[in-house]
Amino acid sequence: MKATSPKDRRRLIFSVCLLLCVLTLSLFTQKTSAAPAPDGWQWITCDVGQGDAHLVRTGEHQASLIDTGDSYSDLDACLEWAQVERLDAVFITHQHNDHYGALDELAERYPIGHLFTSAHFDPAHAPPDIDLTQLASSDEYTPELSLGTDVQVRVLWPPDDLSRIPGEQGSNALVNNTSLVLHINVGGEQPLTVLTTGDLEEAAAGRLLASPKNLEASVLKVAHHGSRGSGTELISATSSALALISAGRGNDYGHPHQDITNYLEQHGVSVARTDQSGSIALELRNHEIAVTRERK
Repeated sequence: MKATSPKDRRRLIFSVCLLLCVLTLSLFTQKTSAAPAPDGWQWITCDVGQGDAHLVRTGEHQASLIDTGDSYSDLDACLEWAQVERLDAVFITHQHNDHYGALDELAERYPIGHLFTSAHFDPAHAPPDIDLTQLASSDEYTPELSLGTDVQVRVLWPPDDLSRIPGEQGSNALVNNTSLVLHINVGGEQPLTVLTTGDLEEAAAGRLLASPKNLEASVLKVAHHGSRGSGTELISATSSALALISAGRGNDYGHPHQDITNYLEQHGVSVARTDQSGSIALELRNHEIAVTRERK
């Protein structure tokens, strides 16, 4: 047997090291993806970190989006998971970056049918050349929208008159309280009802509840990432079987607050959280809500 020369050994060692480097680089650069969301999903709450983004199914590979989060890459990963190719409409609940920050990049990359915002969202922050409608509600008039053939949306908040919205001028509380509150019926053989609440705080929730509007829904998107300031009145009024909480893992705000999660547990409401499960897909099957979590 011929002995390996020092030169050959050096070449072999170099080749092995080069192969290991290539394999390591491949592991770091390859995008790992979970299995796609189930084909029959009706609603998806996207994991966009400390922000909000929610998909309402309107057709094959089509959806409407409620908020965008502030990370386009996170939002795009959710759209890919949901296998969405077109957005019929985008709703922006209010003018905080964690709810609309990815809108411009989204509009550059996805065809968007229409943009709906709170009446108190500054249109200057909307992408150019996109159809925009600003929404408000009142005791006398509740706007209703149809998305495709199977999705119905009722706009329950905010009022058009800013003086009716709690919060000091220029404060974060006031902006939170301008959030769109939407009651959504997602069709199909078995419709799923969802109440989504943006970052509405307790004071505004009290004013919303003072008007005679039906808020009951099988699913509640808990307001303001489950912050303590969102209160529990909306949770009680919705009588939901499932609560969705969108919050970033290890966020600095302490969201969701233990007072909120304890209240949900005490009242027998199941909870699904993006900080624990990643993106969350819902489908009503046999009159029960099937929950698919991106991260098991």
